[in-house]
Parts: sequence; C-alpha cells; structure tokens
Amino acid sequence: MDSHYETITSMCGVCPAGCGAEVHLVDGRITRMTPIKDHPSSVLCPRGMKAPEIVYAPDRLLYPQRRIGARGEGRFERITWDEATFTDYIKDPRAKIPGTKMIFPGIKNEKEIKDLIAFLKQFDKDGKKL
Repeated sequence: MDSHYETITSMCGVCPAGCGAEVHLVDGRITRMTPIKDHPSSVLCPRGMKAPEIVYAPDRLLYPQRRIGARGEGRFERITWDEATFTDYIKDPRAKIPGTKMIFPGIKNEKEIKDLIAFLKQFDKDGKKL
C-alpha cells in the first residue's frame, strides 16, 4: 500500500503563541512541522518542532480523569465533562487546578470558547468523529 503524503498550512497548537506552521503528514499522521516562510514570526520554537512527539506521546492524556487514590499513587478514573464545567475550566484552568505548572492560560474570549465547544461536539467520547 502506498503512503499518502500531505502538507497543510496551520498553526502550532503546542502553546498559545499561534505560530504559523506547515504540518507534514504521512497517512494522516504528523511527521514534522516547519515554519511558514511568510508568517510574521516565521519560526517555530523547540516545543513546536517537537509537536509530533507531544501529540503522539504514549503517556499523553486523552480523556479527563479524576484522582481516586492518594496523591502520588497514580490511580485515576476516566470522567466526562459537562459543558458548564468544561466552560468554567477552559476560561481559567489554573484556578481550577491550584499549583499546576501547565502552560495553557485558558481562553478568555467567549466566542472562541463557543467555537471550541462546537468543534468538540463533532466527536464521540472516544474521539471518533460523529
């Protein structure tokens, strides 16, 4: 079977900077990212260059989880998000998870939050498109 190669113009999503990126795909899977030549920043930071490793990391969380054991035990259960809880969280995740070291500062723009929720509603609980 022949592989399908494709390059799409997008934005890096590793951090909130929104750098322009050419995403190189093989059979729909990210293989590398390169900066868009005429984009105002026209660079990708080291994190952006490692996007495939981040996206496909075997220990990456794919679903919301709740700790069910003592801190440090590594025991969690899968949970679901209702829209109100998710909206509250996505506005200011650091407020919901005190002491977190996460990079993502949240989304403050109401329209962007609504657009994100509309996008997510296209998928079932396992991430498959409806």
